[in-house]
Amino acid sequence: MLSYVLASGLLSCAGWLGYRLLARRSAPAPQARKGLLYAVLATSLLLPLLTAERQASVRAHPMGWGSAAEHAAVQQFCRCERPNEAHRVRYRANALYEWLLAYKGIVQAVIGLIAAAVLLQWALQVRYLRRLVRSSRQELLQVQGQALTLLIPAQPHSAGAFWLGRSYIIWQEELARLSPEEREAVWLHELSHLRQHSTLEKTLLRAVQSFWFWNPALYAIRRELDLLGECIADEAGAAALPSRRTYAALLLRMREWQLAPLTAPLRGSSLTLRVHQLLSPPEAARRRFPAAGLLLIWLCQAALCVPVYASLDRQVHNFNAWDQALHRNPESGPLYCTDCETVCLPE
Repeated sequence: MLSYVLASGLLSCAGWLGYRLLARRSAPAPQARKGLLYAVLATSLLLPLLTAERQASVRAHPMGWGSAAEHAAVQQFCRCERPNEAHRVRYRANALYEWLLAYKGIVQAVIGLIAAAVLLQWALQVRYLRRLVRSSRQELLQVQGQALTLLIPAQPHSAGAFWLGRSYIIWQEELARLSPEEREAVWLHELSHLRQHSTLEKTLLRAVQSFWFWNPALYAIRRELDLLGECIADEAGAAALPSRRTYAALLLRMREWQLAPLTAPLRGSSLTLRVHQLLSPPEAARRRFPAAGLLLIWLCQAALCVPVYASLDRQVHNFNAWDQALHRNPESGPLYCTDCETVCLPE
């Protein structure tokens, strides 16, 4: 499991770098870029699973203290020029392994607490949304043939959208001051988030964060997905107004509003990038999905997966062998081969 978590995280870092190079070079439309990020995440999570089964079949198994072995098996553990069965499999002291064993319980507890905190935060946000649904006044709304429920909280709240068994849009009375066209633009913006399944996306990313909390690529990808989701929704909202400049002005008027957890609001964060995207849309030739770039990223990830996973799996395997040696012979302490004075554990 540890090998999988580390390998998949490192692959996501490689995929993120490939995405940045591709996005900067070809500048495809937000829909294409979002699909590319989904593909990077899927490949990062799936490739190590395929590699794990293959690696298990070639992994060397640790030998017990003083156990007999065939000549070829001894060579896996002893680097003597002419190893023989008289050589006992022993282990040289390893400072990193010793530290990990000394604090193994603490490290495991910290990792468990962080993962639990991530999931608890998600659970509290869902609970907040449920309470918001119960405490808000509700009105039915039809937008482009889709039934929506307007939630009007007692306290002022920003516009936002989320799915919780039903499709909800958070509203407030102050928005009545908007013109009918502007209200339609806001509704179309929020409807776009619902059609993008933004709530599901955020939930899945939170689940991945519970074991990738150490991975900087995850947070970069999540921020990028949020921005791309806003740009796609801006495209939908701008269609209700006479021009993109008019919609950009509406964004500026709403930039100071507060956000709600797990909602996808019309917000002012990354506002400069969103306005730039509105006023400088990609050329039609660049809107298509960059299939060649995606294939290149996949090939790079596939090429990296086997050596990266094999190296990590070997380190985890060696640590387990070291752990077994110390637990089976605690009175001996860290041991090494007295015949050759070389490390008798494969690197």
